[in-house]
Parts: sequence; structure tokens; C-alpha cells
Amino acid sequence: MQRFYEFLQGKFHPENMMCKDAPNLSKDQAWHVIYCMQEHFGIFDDRFERCKECDTIFDSYEEGTVINEATEPVERYTLCEGQYLHQFTESEYGHYCEDCRPD
Repeated sequence: MQRFYEFLQGKFHPENMMCKDAPNLSKDQAWHVIYCMQEHFGIFDDRFERCKECDTIFDSYEEGTVINEATEPVERYTLCEGQYLHQFTESEYGHYCEDCRPD
């Protein structure tokens, strides 16, 4: 799916195909195409998500997390304050791959 995402953005093109009509979409436009193919047309499985931080497409059945209003607070540590519970804010809501997950 990552390769298709890159293809839609013009970052990759199959060698055996003519590239004169290759797409050159923005990241948001490319993700919108994939999302519509998942949700509306049912062409792609609903398991693929885009990481809010690094923009990587990942398989949510195998990795990653979603942060939303139902996400439990997590324990965090600071040198000055010590241990505390971090309540996620609305600005942190979204899908995250394993490398970027804030929990």
C-alpha cells in the first residue's frame, strides 16, 4: 500500500508503463484516493492507515495505534515532576505507526 501511495504522489512509477499520464497528487490527495477506495468502493481492506507523524501507511491489524477521546491516560516521567498521568489532548488524536506512537 505504501508503494501505491508513493505512485499516486509521482514518487514511484512502474518501469513497464508509460509515465506521461502518471499522477502527481499531494500527500493528502493521495491518501484521499486510498481512503475512498477503502471506505466507499471496498477495493482495499479497511486495515490501512496513515501515520499522523511520519506519513507512512501501515497495517493497523499488525501495528500502530489510534489515540482518541477514549484512550486511557499513560504514565510519563520527568526529571523535575517525577511520575504523572498524561491525558491525551485533541491535538494528539489520530493514527500512529509503531515508531511514532505517543502512548
